[in-house]
Amino acid sequence: MSDRIIAVKEKEAVEQVSAYLKMLTPEQQQTFATLIKGAMVTMQVVGRKDKEQQNETA
Repeated sequence: MSDRIIAVKEKEAVEQVSAYLKMLTPEQQQTFATLIKGAMVTMQVVGRKDKEQQNETA
């Protein structure tokens, strides 16, 4: 996928999340933010493990 397509998809995702956040109460926004942070950390850990496995098999 080209960088341009990825950038457009990321922009659309940000716009959707922003619209969704406006509908939430402050408490719900905090919970959502915590979930997103957890998801980001998980993705980083999985990414590192994938990279380690690639290095081991190379």
